[in-house]
Amino acid sequence: MSTTSKYNFIFLIPLSITDIPIPFEQFRISTQEETPQEMSFYSYNQYMELQGNQAFFTPSGSHALLSTNVTSIFDLAQRFPQYLAYVAPHIIIKEGVDMAAWVDENQANYLWIITTEPNLEYNFDKFMEASIL
Repeated sequence: MSTTSKYNFIFLIPLSITDIPIPFEQFRISTQEETPQEMSFYSYNQYMELQGNQAFFTPSGSHALLSTNVTSIFDLAQRFPQYLAYVAPHIIIKEGVDMAAWVDENQANYLWIITTEPNLEYNFDKFMEASIL
């Protein structure tokens, strides 16, 4: 079993982009057969308004939280950064392994991707203990 199927990742989404559609598979707006270019997605806020969903935020209230398996985001390594650069060029993608940035004073434009893997020193629980978020 791969790590991505066993452990999730937490996405800490800056509030400034919670109204922008995000290409997560779970956010996909189902329509009839469509090509990848025709796919449409909910924003975080739209998705959380659907019945049965609940929005979660960091203790500081600066970021929305989303737990997902990285296999459920549309081409995370290449297309997601390109998409964000297009729709929100001010956003900086940060990975949990960048532990030095955990204590940055201004993280309002950071979109964090952090593992829940308990045996790693850069997991979500340890991030939340150290971060100002």
